[in-house]
Amino acid sequence: MKTTLFSLLIGASIMMVSTSANADFYDEMSTNDPNVSRWWAADGWSNGFPFDTCWKKTQFARNNGIATFGLVISTSCNQSTLGAEYRTNGYYGYGTYSFSMKAPAQISGVVMGAFLYRGAYDNNNGNPAHNEIVIEFVNGKVQFNYFHNNIGGHEYVLDVKKLGFDPRNGFHIYGFSWKSGSIQFLVDGVVKVNQTQDIPGFEEGGMKIMMNHWKCLQARWCGVTPTTLNTTGFVDWVKYTSQ
Repeated sequence: MKTTLFSLLIGASIMMVSTSANADFYDEMSTNDPNVSRWWAADGWSNGFPFDTCWKKTQFARNNGIATFGLVISTSCNQSTLGAEYRTNGYYGYGTYSFSMKAPAQISGVVMGAFLYRGAYDNNNGNPAHNEIVIEFVNGKVQFNYFHNNIGGHEYVLDVKKLGFDPRNGFHIYGFSWKSGSIQFLVDGVVKVNQTQDIPGFEEGGMKIMMNHWKCLQARWCGVTPTTLNTTGFVDWVKYTSQ
């Protein structure tokens, strides 16, 4: 699977100036992580609205080349669920970010995301503002979005008809290429949207690579969560190239 999907990226790579704060990598999510210093699993806190989830490292696992992000009912951390978040220790800049993912079976009321993020607690390069570039499985669809200096509203949504497949049924490559002045979002190596307005800049500070799975309280956006919940999202591999 990894070799087949990886080959789709060759034609989608975009040549960029190497301005990354950290080196290129390709992580197959093997059980014995060869780069344990790169990642860590969030543990013991929650994010507040619209999240109704406490991050717990026991909800994340790397087994046989697949990373799993579990979400279950629990009242820990004063939230109603326990979920998983995996994030890099370091910051990354311009380049192409690719995630081979399979969406969780549960649709309504839960979100799975793969994204770049920097917020107030990062304060990277002296800038505490919220910058983000994000891919999300939400309410049966794939949504692309980005934030610059706390301002979002750049959503682009693909439903099953536009995708040509159900993201719950198998692994596909979701990614984005970020460079000065533009973000291109891709699915299986095909550019789906090219954004050029109000783009975050690397000179404002790099961002951390994150993936997570959580229960959402914003029903208008993500749908209503069922009373029973035990769902899992999957990541086959993650790749970053600065050129």
